[in-house]
Amino acid sequence: MSRSRLVHPILGARSASQLLDNRGALQVVLTPELLADLEAATQFQLGFPHDFIEETKGSVYGDSGPRVDGR
Repeated sequence: MSRSRLVHPILGARSASQLLDNRGALQVVLTPELLADLEAATQFQLGFPHDFIEETKGSVYGDSGPRVDGR
């Protein structure tokens, strides 16, 4: 949730109790320091298609780009 509003976890609950347990993760708050540590430990090159989309976003969306992403 800290990366983007467009990222959603997929829950694999098989029972109501597992779903409630998973919902508890919404209460977890990671500090900026912890987020930085996690990002540093998991950095990788996104590559295609991410890089292509970023490079051509201005051409595709024009001035409407901020309205599409919401940021």
